[in-house]
Formats: sequence, structure tokens, C-alpha cells
Amino acid sequence: MVMSKSWSQCFSALVLPRMLALGLLVSTAACSGVPATAANSLSEDRVGTPLKSESISGRYLAGRFARYLGDAQAAAQYYREALADDRNNDVLRGRTFRLLLSAGELDEALRLARNVRTNDREEGLAPTLVVIEHVRQRDLASANTASADIPSTGLNATLRPVIRAWVKAGLRQGDDAIKELDALNRFPQIRSFQQFHLALIQDFLGRDEAAEATYKDLLSQRAARTSRAVQAYAAFLARLGRRGEANRAIEEMLPDDSEGAAGQYAREILARQDPAQRLVGSTAAGLAEAFYGAARGVLQQRASDQAIVYLYFALFLQPDFDIARTVLGTIQEGERRWEEANKVYAKVGRGSALGWNARIRIAVNLSRLEKTDEGLTMLRAMADERRDRTDALVTMGELLRGQQKWDDAAAVYTEALGRLQAVDEDEWTIFYSRGIAHERAKKWDSAEKDFLRALELSPDQPLVLNYLGYSWVDQGLHLDRARGMIEKAVELRPRDGYIIDSLGWVLYRLGDYKGAVVQLERAVALRSDDPVINDHLGDAYWKVGRRTEARFQWERALLFKPESDVVESIRVKLKDGLN
Repeated sequence: MVMSKSWSQCFSALVLPRMLALGLLVSTAACSGVPATAANSLSEDRVGTPLKSESISGRYLAGRFARYLGDAQAAAQYYREALADDRNNDVLRGRTFRLLLSAGELDEALRLARNVRTNDREEGLAPTLVVIEHVRQRDLASANTASADIPSTGLNATLRPVIRAWVKAGLRQGDDAIKELDALNRFPQIRSFQQFHLALIQDFLGRDEAAEATYKDLLSQRAARTSRAVQAYAAFLARLGRRGEANRAIEEMLPDDSEGAAGQYAREILARQDPAQRLVGSTAAGLAEAFYGAARGVLQQRASDQAIVYLYFALFLQPDFDIARTVLGTIQEGERRWEEANKVYAKVGRGSALGWNARIRIAVNLSRLEKTDEGLTMLRAMADERRDRTDALVTMGELLRGQQKWDDAAAVYTEALGRLQAVDEDEWTIFYSRGIAHERAKKWDSAEKDFLRALELSPDQPLVLNYLGYSWVDQGLHLDRARGMIEKAVELRPRDGYIIDSLGWVLYRLGDYKGAVVQLERAVALRSDDPVINDHLGDAYWKVGRRTEARFQWERALLFKPESDVVESIRVKLKDGLN
């Protein structure tokens, strides 16, 4: 285990799921709560702003560079300027159109949509945007005609039938709408997507008996019980005056586990609506739901660029679609575009059921933008505003730990615990986090009590088993028990380099140097850039007589900028070796 990484490990492994729990409304990614986004050139840190150029080629190259850096707004501006000087360049027009979509500048993209060259329309984005605009203008007859121009290739093979179905539903051509969805029968892997929209359209058309049967069939499949599907069914039941059944559906199908926030959100929406309303009450909302669902689908394939476009489509149709806005912000966070994410979150209204979560995300991102004090001020105000909640305080604790203000962090966690009416299993995370703060503040007695309390609440948490076990090993305490705890942690998380490092280190402290080498080599393979793990491997190599390799590992550890006390220790070993 690597103590210098503890606070960031805890933040990503524990706090993000709590803070981003509402993100589980929109993502199937495990643990992080953050939708699985693509690891591509757009996810790199920005290194600067492209230089301005007065030439067409210069603007084009600047736009490409901005796109590489992930700055869609700047890229779109450069391409826009280049296109203004070369209006007949079809290739440039197509690329400018796509960048305007990625930047969320759909009004301007719309002006190009009808003139985008055919071979630049293979994804169907241009004709799809034309249909969207007709729907926004409530000209469903024109939308129906224009929808025929959407190609039936690629992703449009699944989206086109749903788009056409919703347009026909809006025209009250109910039977034709449902027939359009039959085109999806050849894609059994998206049967739940097809059923969901069939149920929504039947609900929208007032075909209540058919809608209820479809909802029940859909939700009989556990994998299809997304928060949106459950929320739609609950709204349907409530609209029919069956609120008791609606609440039971939420409680039973969205239990308070990893999707507890989804259930809370659905309950809040249902409670606010009297009389109850359909989840989808218009063609525009139906299309927005389709694009939102498509975004979720492509995110599972790590196609974040495409997901962003679909989410902007959804928001263009339904500006108050806060779930879609939250997903968009989450994607931008995943691509380290903190400022853009905060602009998105800022548009989630405070009165929205997702507004609180959005404000917490803004505070976290302010810290990432080196504005931690501003983020802490925001969280303090939130904590004072809602004294019945602990999440703002817990996030404060994580930010304070990031600043290595260990005592301040511990105090905030204590304040959070004081707000709890009862301590249940889920609160192990707060004790664990406070334990880390106490340990880093060199208050071991307090830290140990918190770690043991966390284990009482949740005995099989690998992070707690690892941290406590490693701490005991590092102090030469309870070595056999520590080894058992760490071995259990490794079983639970066999590819966690930090936990495997802990196992290697306990073997080292027990004198099993050969066993330590095996485990520490595994740890380095998983976390090759961690200075402490490399340092540990160097120590183990020295003990088994591999002196040259030991010095190499110590030198390597220095490259990764360890904390000052580790640097001093390594320099002594490089000079004198180990006793």
C-alpha cells in the first residue's frame, strides 16, 4: 500500500460513488458512477491555446490542434473562420458542422445542416438535426417528411425507427408509429430499448392497457430496470391514481443499494407532481429520451464524442432535461474538462432534483482547477443550508485532505457523523476517511479506532482491510493478523496495485523476501509509476541479492517525485545500500 496515495485513492474509490450516485441514473459503469468514457486524444490535459493565424490553412491547423486538446469550442471557432473564407469547401463544411455539434452550438450547426455534403452525412447527423428543428417548431408534418432522409446505416439503423415512431405518434398516427418500431426486431440485443419506447408511445397515446402490459414485460427483466424505465412506469401508475403501486415499484425495483440515489430521485419527482404526469408528454420529449438512451448506449462502447452529440440533441429538444445535462457534465469530467463541466452543471436549476448533486460536482471541479478555497466555501454554505445532509461535509473532508489539512478534514468528518440519526453500514466510508486523516496527522490511536469501527460496520471492505493491515505492518504490529487482512483484500481486489504492494510489504516485514519480490513485481506491473511501490521492490531486490536491480528501482522511484521523507530514504540507500 502507498500512504501518499491514500487520500486520492479514497476519493476516487469511495467519495465519487457517493457524490456521483445520481450519475448511476445515467451510467452502468461500476464503482465510479461515472459513465465509461473513451480514452482518446480529447481526454488529455490541455497544454495551451492554439496560436491565431490569418490564413485559411493556419486556421484549419489551429482548429485541428484545438480539437486534439479537447477544446471543442475553440476548434469550432477556428473551423468556422476558415469556412467563412472558403465557403465552397465541402470537406471543411462537414468538419465544421460536426465540431459545432460537439461544442453544443446547434443553432449554428443547423444553418449548415442542409448543405453538408452527402458523404459527410453517413452518420445521419445533419438530416437528424433537420428533423429535430422541425419538431422544435412543432411542424411534425415536415419532420415526418424529413425523417425519410435519415440513412438506415450504422447507429441510425436503431435510431431512425424510433425517431420516425415518435414523429408519427405526435401526428396521432398510432398504429404507424408502433409499426416503425418493428424495424428493431432484427436487433435482439436492444430489445429493452425497443420495449421502453413502445411502452412510452403507448402511454403517450393513451393506450393504457397496452402500455401497462409492455411496462410489466420490460421490467420483468432485471437488466432492463433502468431508473428511467422504473420512473416511467411509476409515473404511469400514479397518473392512473395508483400512487401506492407507483411508490412500491420504486422501492422494489430501485432498492437503496448502488442505485439508491436513483430511487430517491424518482420518489422526489413523483412527489412533486400532483397530478402525476407522463414521463414523456410530447414528441420533443420522446425524441430527447431516445437520444439520451442512445448516448447511454454508445458510452458503454466508450464513444464519448458521439454520446456528447446525442446529449446536446436531447437538450436542444428538452432544455430542462437535467439527467441528460448531468451525464454531459460527467463525461466532460471524465475528459478532464473541468471548466466545461461546471458550465454544464451550472445550468441545472437549484430547484431540480439533481440540483444539489450538480452543486457538489461544481465544488469538486473548482478544486481540480486549483480553486479549492472557493470550492470549500461553496460546500460550507451548502452544509449550513441543509443540516439534514452529510454529503457536502464529506466532500469538504476530501478536499481538505487533498490540501493535506488533516486535522481540519477530521473535524469535518466528525461534524458529518454528528448529523447522523443512526449509524448504518453505509457510513463505514466516513469512519474510514476520518481514520486516514487521523493517520496522516500522526494520531494513530484515533485512526485505529476509526478503521476498526469501519470494519465493524462493513467487515469485507478491501480498502479498510488494506489500510489498517498495512499500517500495522509498517509499525510492526499484529503482523499475522495484518497479513490475513491484506490477503483477504487481495482476494477481493486482485488487480489493485496498491493492495498487492501491501501484501508484498507484509511478506517483506515477515522476512519472506522471495515472496515479497513476487508480489511487489506484480504491484509494479499494475502501478508502474508509483514511487513507493518501486521503492519497496528495490528493497526486496536488495534483500535477495539483486543489488543492481535494487538500485535501478530506487532510481526509478525518484523519477516519480515521491514525498520528501521517501526521497531522503532512497538517497541514503543509493549511497549505502540496506543493512
